[in-house]
Amino acid sequence: MYDNILEPRKKYYAELERAHLENTTAYFEELVQQSGVDAAANKETCSKIYALEGEITALKKKEATGRGLFAGLIVLFLLLLFTGLIMIAIGSSGDSKNVLLIVLGVLIAAGSIALFIFGLIRRNKNAKIIAQKISEKSKELEEMKNKAWGQMAALNKLYEWNIYNIIMAKTTPLIEMDRVFDMEKYNQLKEKFNWNDPDYKNISTVLAQSGSILGNPFILARYHIQTMGSFTYTGSITIHWTERVSNGKGGYTTRSRSQTLTASITKPKPYYSYETKLIFGSEAAPDLTFSREPQSHGYDKHSLDKFFKQAEKRIDDYAKKHPGFTPLGNDQFEDFFGGLDRDHEVQYRLLFTPLAQKAMLELLTNAEPYGDDFSFKKEKMINTIISRHSQNLDFDGYPSIFYHFDLEKARENFINLNVNYFKGLFFDLAPLLAIPLYQQYPTNDYIFHDDIGADYSRHLSEMEANRYNDDYFKSNESITPNILKSEFVGLKSGAHAVYVHAHGFKGIEHTDYVRKMGGDGRNHDIPVHWIEYVPVEKVTPFTVQPTELNRHQFNELLNTEDYQNFLSKNVSNNAILCSRGIFSFINRVASYTPEDLQKTVEKILNKQ
Repeated sequence: MYDNILEPRKKYYAELERAHLENTTAYFEELVQQSGVDAAANKETCSKIYALEGEITALKKKEATGRGLFAGLIVLFLLLLFTGLIMIAIGSSGDSKNVLLIVLGVLIAAGSIALFIFGLIRRNKNAKIIAQKISEKSKELEEMKNKAWGQMAALNKLYEWNIYNIIMAKTTPLIEMDRVFDMEKYNQLKEKFNWNDPDYKNISTVLAQSGSILGNPFILARYHIQTMGSFTYTGSITIHWTERVSNGKGGYTTRSRSQTLTASITKPKPYYSYETKLIFGSEAAPDLTFSREPQSHGYDKHSLDKFFKQAEKRIDDYAKKHPGFTPLGNDQFEDFFGGLDRDHEVQYRLLFTPLAQKAMLELLTNAEPYGDDFSFKKEKMINTIISRHSQNLDFDGYPSIFYHFDLEKARENFINLNVNYFKGLFFDLAPLLAIPLYQQYPTNDYIFHDDIGADYSRHLSEMEANRYNDDYFKSNESITPNILKSEFVGLKSGAHAVYVHAHGFKGIEHTDYVRKMGGDGRNHDIPVHWIEYVPVEKVTPFTVQPTELNRHQFNELLNTEDYQNFLSKNVSNNAILCSRGIFSFINRVASYTPEDLQKTVEKILNKQ
C-alpha cells in the first residue's frame, strides 16, 4: 500500500528530497564497493593530475608572457632603428655633415639590431625550453589520466541505462517507471483514455519514458518538431554617379556621389525545435476539459499581495462575460491557477477540492524549486503538463554521462544528475499529485492486473532511431536536420522490422532582382540571393528487438566471431546499439524478412 502524496511540494522538502539524496549516495557507494575501485590510489593519481594541469597552465601563461615581451621588443627595435636612421639621414643632409649625429644614429641603429638579435635568440631558446616542458608535462598528464581512467574502468562499466528509475523506486514506489514504453502503456493511453496521439511526419519522438501512478499511465515524451516559418534575405549594391553643383561663384563643379541600395525578400524556411511534455491518463472527471498557462508575477510577498489584491475583480469581470462560469469561491486560486475555460463545473470541483487548491497554490506561489513554470491541459481523460524546467533536463540517463576519471567528481556528478532527474520529474508530476482524486482513482488494469499484451510502439522505434547520428538516415541532398518517422513492417518473436523515413529539405539557390530607385534618379536591379527548401525523403530499413542483455554483457559480445559475422552480413556501417533493454541496428539490405534476421539476432543474444 502506497502513501498518497497530497501536498507534493511540502512532501518533497519535508521528506523526499533528503530520502532521494540518501538513496542516491547509498547506491553510488554500493557501485564503488562492487567495482573494487581503490579510492586512495585514485585520489593520489588525481592529485598528480591536477598538479600537472596547474603546472601546464603556469607554463602556458609564461609562454604567453614571453610572446608579449617579444612583441614589445619588436616595437622597441623598430622605434630605435627608425630613430637611428632618421638621425643618420639628418646628419647626412645639407652641405656640411654632422658627423656626431651620424655616429650616434649608426650606434643606435646597430644597437637596436644587436638588441633584437639577442632578444630573438633568447626568446627562441626560452620558447623551446617552455615548449619542451609543456610537451613533457602533457605527456605525463596523459599517462596519469589514462592511469586514472584505468582505476575507474570497473566502476564505469557498472552504470546502466535505468539507474535513474532504480533509485527513484526506492524513494517513492508510488511513481512506477517502466523499462521501456511498450504497447501496453500505448494501448492504455489510446484505447482506454482516448489519447489523440498525433502521428505527423514533422514530429519525431526522441525520448519516451513511461510509467504509472496506481496503474494510471503516463509518458514523459520529448519530440523533435519541424515547422515552417519565414526568413528575410537581404541584398545590396553600391551605385556611383557624378553631379554638378554650384560653386557659389556663378559656376559649377562636379562632385562624385555614391549610395548603397538594399532590398529584402521573405521566403519560407523550415525551423526545428524540441518539446518535452508529460501525458497522464486518468478516468477521474472523464468529461472535463480545461487549460491553464504560467502567470507572470514575482514571488516576493509584495508582488503576490498585489497580484492577489486584483484577483477578485478579475474573476468578477470574467464571470460577467461568461454566464456559464461559476466561481469556486476562492478567487486567489481561480485567478492564479486559471482553468477558467472549464466545461464541467461539477467535475472541476471534484478535482479541485480545498486541499487540492491549497497544494496547487503552494506550487505556484513559491519560487523554489521551479515556481509557476508549467502549463496544464486536461482533455477528458488525458492530462498534459509542459514545464519550462523539463525542456533541457536530462531524462535519458546515458551511462556515459556518469563517467569520470576522478572518483570524488564522479560521486558528485552522479548525485547531482540523479537528484536533478528526480526533482525535475517529480515536479512535472506535482500538479497531478496535488489533485487527491488522481490518487484515489486506480484503473481497473491496476486493480485486477489485466494482461493487455506487450509489444513495442512507434514512439520506441523512433526514439531508438534518434539515438543514431542523423547522417545514417538523411538523404545526401538534405541540408537541414531530419525528422525521423518509423513505419512498422513486420514482427517475428519480438523483433520489429521498421522502415525509418527521414524527412529533410534540399536547398535550391535562387537570385531575385528587386528594382529600386537610387539617388541618381535611375532604377537599379538589386540581386537578393535566397534558398528554396524542397522536401526530400530517404527510407532506411531498421530493426528493433528487446533483449535481456545489460550493457556490460552486450560489450562482451563486441569481439566475438558471431557478432562480427552478424555485423558484416546484416548491419550497415556497424550502426548498432544496445540500450534500455533494446537491441537495434540499421540493416545493410534495402529489403529483408524479419524471420531471417531473427535467427541471427537470437544466436548473438543467447550467447551470454
